[in-house]
Amino acid sequence: MLVATVDPRTDTAGLLSIPRDLQVPIPGYGEDRINTANVYGYLYDIPGGGPALAQAAVEANFGIPIDGYVMLDFNAFERIVDALGEIDVYVSETLHDTQYPDPRPGDPHAYTTIHFDPGWHHMNGAQALRYARSRMSTSDFDRARRQQEIIVAVRDRALTADAIPRWPAVAAAILDSVKTDMGPAELAALTFAGARVDPAHLERLVLEDPYVYGYRRADGAAIQLPNWELIRPAVAALFD
Repeated sequence: MLVATVDPRTDTAGLLSIPRDLQVPIPGYGEDRINTANVYGYLYDIPGGGPALAQAAVEANFGIPIDGYVMLDFNAFERIVDALGEIDVYVSETLHDTQYPDPRPGDPHAYTTIHFDPGWHHMNGAQALRYARSRMSTSDFDRARRQQEIIVAVRDRALTADAIPRWPAVAAAILDSVKTDMGPAELAALTFAGARVDPAHLERLVLEDPYVYGYRRADGAAIQLPNWELIRPAVAALFD
């Protein structure tokens, strides 16, 4: 779960990654992992479905007004990257995962091994998904940082001269494969605002230690508990 803010008046932006296992009050459903809000929203036919309850959970706990959402699955992610003609991502440290999900007929729980050496990588959609999704050899916090890197790489690639002719295909992939409550005009305005942001004016925050700390619930589930004394001022600064 990632929250983005863009200020077109100052050409600044921010990215906040919220751990999926963060235990918080879910409006109307008691305390649970924040990613269960999306599940409950669909399971109990909440108006607006999972995204509406997820938005409500973020607003209630973080005090951030959510103006719109974009939800995409793995296929949509790959389509968008491929429509751009691949992206360049700098891998800061070796990533070696021997348990990356690789479902196949007759074995839906099969694994495969993926590996990325440090340095620049030219990634297609499938490769970018593996880099953004892998977690068994690292952590959810590392994965959140990699997902932010991918978002920045997509933005940077989209602004290159040879990617401009690909914009219609990218727009088609987005409109055809993502779920959102924003219309084409709103998405376009958000895109152009983001394009004007200087990378030096992009602030990024991953909620990890000391913002959160691990805990095991009575039912045995491993969760993250929030340190609100640190989270609130950091989020306020990011979204000011």
